[in-house]
Amino acid sequence: MNRREVESEGRSAEEAIERALVRLDLPRDRVEWEQLEAGRPGFLGLGSRPFRVRVWEKLPEATEVAASLLTEVIRLAGFTLQRVEWAPAGDEEHVLLKAYAEGADGLAGRHRDGLDALQVLLNAMVQRAVKDGTCQALGQRIVLDLNGARARRDEAVRAQARSLAEQVRATGQAAVLKTMNAHERKVVHLLFQNDPELSTHSEGEEPNRHVVIAPRSE
Repeated sequence: MNRREVESEGRSAEEAIERALVRLDLPRDRVEWEQLEAGRPGFLGLGSRPFRVRVWEKLPEATEVAASLLTEVIRLAGFTLQRVEWAPAGDEEHVLLKAYAEGADGLAGRHRDGLDALQVLLNAMVQRAVKDGTCQALGQRIVLDLNGARARRDEAVRAQARSLAEQVRATGQAAVLKTMNAHERKVVHLLFQNDPELSTHSEGEEPNRHVVIAPRSE
């Protein structure tokens, strides 16, 4: 999509910008601009030269677009998205989007497979918007949580991992958690990354990869 932009003149840069805003029908916080020519007042109107600027529409943030896209997807599923919150996801490559929609718990699926599918769809739509030039690049993958479903599942994964870790500490033998997706495996790795006694690593091939918890001395 081609961005909307205009060139405008005025007795000052500010006046030139204001004229451009009228032509674009946009508020000041929705545009960016650059000065093309510095004007000068001249003497008694002689030798004067107007300021000339280029003003263009600022692309929306990817977070705004993601929230808008999710609102529409939730609406098509028959629910209303009430609010969204952005938060760190635990690493630099991901960002957490917490969404709340009354009655939409079923969209997450029994084992969160529906939520994972919705997350894949949302990331794909945002990437398409960036590629089409309709929003700024996000630079991170979105981790989606709907009505706290992912948070609850993550805590269940941590509880399983802690329980198995106690077994490893007691026996001194490595143990294997059940098959998990990439996000769940990361939850386990982060849980033990600073543990002085235990280490974790993933084994197997997708979609059957799992996490091994082992004594660090092993």
